[in-house]
Amino acid sequence: MKPQTVILFCAALLAAPGCPNQARDVASYRKVLDTGAPASAPSAPGPMLTLRGALAIANAHNERLAMSGETYLQALIDKDRAVAAFLPTVTLSMTHLRQETIPTLGGINMTPSPANDVVLSEGVNLFHGFRDVAALKRAAAGADERRALLREFQSSLLVETAGVYYQVLRSEALVAVLRNSLGVQEERVTDLSNKLAAGTVRAVDVSQARSQAAATGVLLRQAQADVVRGRATLAFLLGAQAVESTLADGLAIPAVPARTVLESPAQQDRPDILATASATEAARRSVEDAIGQYYPSVRLDLTQFLHRESFPPQSRWMSLLEVNVPVFSAGLIEADVRTAWSRLRQAGLNESLVRRQVLEEVRLSHENLSAALGTLERLRTQEQAARDGLRQASEAAKAGVGTDLERLISQDQYLSAQVQVITQTYTAKIAYLQLLRATGHLRFSEGPLKVAGTGWRK
Repeated sequence: MKPQTVILFCAALLAAPGCPNQARDVASYRKVLDTGAPASAPSAPGPMLTLRGALAIANAHNERLAMSGETYLQALIDKDRAVAAFLPTVTLSMTHLRQETIPTLGGINMTPSPANDVVLSEGVNLFHGFRDVAALKRAAAGADERRALLREFQSSLLVETAGVYYQVLRSEALVAVLRNSLGVQEERVTDLSNKLAAGTVRAVDVSQARSQAAATGVLLRQAQADVVRGRATLAFLLGAQAVESTLADGLAIPAVPARTVLESPAQQDRPDILATASATEAARRSVEDAIGQYYPSVRLDLTQFLHRESFPPQSRWMSLLEVNVPVFSAGLIEADVRTAWSRLRQAGLNESLVRRQVLEEVRLSHENLSAALGTLERLRTQEQAARDGLRQASEAAKAGVGTDLERLISQDQYLSAQVQVITQTYTAKIAYLQLLRATGHLRFSEGPLKVAGTGWRK
């Protein structure tokens, strides 16, 4: 092989594209996920963890969300691949030909000399029955679908994270209330035990007080276990080793608008609706692709010898124009077309189903939030009444006109009311976030989460 041939081939290899830019690929889906996220989001839970900070950490470090982003990236790559179908392909190859020695025939040596060729081949599809156009539009619709699904998964993850965040806050609030109540009840048990020794109370009063304190201790232990479990789940969602931070709740629930005000924006902005619309568009383009099989296709291939030693060495190029016309395909093309139409109808039905499901979710979420807020208001009234009842029962017992049993009952009612208020408070906040997700408006914002960044969309 001649030295110049090797040099030419090696130079072509060195000029070939190198490794892809992985940072740019990752940035293509991080741009979607980080839209609206705080610029100075914490990388890990600190001493104080707000809801906004927790959501930002989960958005940045949750592996499942990143995996969904990679799926979106692959859809973008498929779109680039579809664009490449319109461009010519260029291939550089080098061949070395050597054959077995053949005995001379009539004094003529029939074995050719070793030959080295360097070939540059170009090929382009001149016409492909409009299938390349359909494939490109299908890939673009597929990328839009994956982008919408990425946003939908992000919204689901944020709601899940917020739910666990408030579960921890609820459990910690219950721990504080139950611990305080248990301390009061244990002091009451000690006081009644001393009075029993002095003969001023009955033994049944002491037993009832101890029973109430033991029941409160059981609830306290359960609440403490809920805190541990909730923080473990929160750490998993945040992609952190552990969450030892103090959780700070700053979410305020605004006035809830009428349900009919929210239904139309949900139909326009829900990511899963946008995803099904894109899937329907992709199925429509698949029909065009399948029909394109009935059309002829035209391809042009050019071959240029940069260096040639094979026979005939004088020829430096050749071309091939290929035209394919489908004459008989034994029903295969028709089957492809029928399948494509079936999938288009299926995609349309799925889009209709998802739209109705979104309306259902908006209506149920709106009703859940309205009911939660109404229940919370009544529970606060009940808590106030139970507090007043406990105060009155305690004063009556001290004055000798009431019994310790009445005071124990009032104390139990007040504790129950406190627990219900705490539980319902965080239930209402979770219901609010679920309504935001149902309307497609769960976003990051400066401060409490809001609809469309500044308030309910009108």
